[in-house]
Amino acid sequence: MKDNHIEGLLDIKYFSTCKDNVRKQRNKCDELKQNEMVQFEVEITLLRCPANPQEWSQVLKISPVGIDESLTVNLELLCGCPCEGTGQKNAAECSGVGTLQCGVCNCGTSFKGEKCECSAKDVDSMDPNACRPTNTSSVCNERGLCKCGMCECYKRENPEEQVTGKYCECDNFSCERIDGVYCSGLKQGRCVCGQCECNPGWTGPSCDCSTSEDTCKPKGGDEVCSGHGTCECGACKCKKT
Repeated sequence: MKDNHIEGLLDIKYFSTCKDNVRKQRNKCDELKQNEMVQFEVEITLLRCPANPQEWSQVLKISPVGIDESLTVNLELLCGCPCEGTGQKNAAECSGVGTLQCGVCNCGTSFKGEKCECSAKDVDSMDPNACRPTNTSSVCNERGLCKCGMCECYKRENPEEQVTGKYCECDNFSCERIDGVYCSGLKQGRCVCGQCECNPGWTGPSCDCSTSEDTCKPKGGDEVCSGHGTCECGACKCKKT
């Protein structure tokens, strides 16, 4: 078999099943007799794209040696793609200042970042050290991403749980719990930066202690703990004698 392909542009491989009934990579069958049938297959691989788009359409002619017949294959080379265009300028995906090209933001020289969200004028905007409280600490306490010199804290699966703070150092879900509830519930306190902030009338690490001394007064009396102790968490703590 022979063809008219351009060397270096296409790679042509022939596979034939001859009298031995074995499929091999070869372009000829030996010792053929009249009316004997053989099977040929062709594998065509594009090696490079021509610089001229007019050459992206090729006509490949394959013919057996010594026979005035040929097979014509019209090839459309997949060389052009939308990514080679000018792109979408001032795209919303690129913060309105960059060009969206092939799904990637081209920010030019004035902006930086994955979505052109950082100003190139800010020298420290791409420096991860700006997102560390100290030189030895981790970036955003390993609970956020450093973007434009500021920490963007990770979102939690539970929307009520939040990581906050300049360096993502705070959260509202690591406080002490009573019966599985943070800070004894919202009526008694709330979790602020890992510590319970108690509402008026409550105290303690979990806001589980009432500041009222009524339970520490004897029936019919007004003296706390009968004057022999202090009221702590709604109960008398007697003085040692």
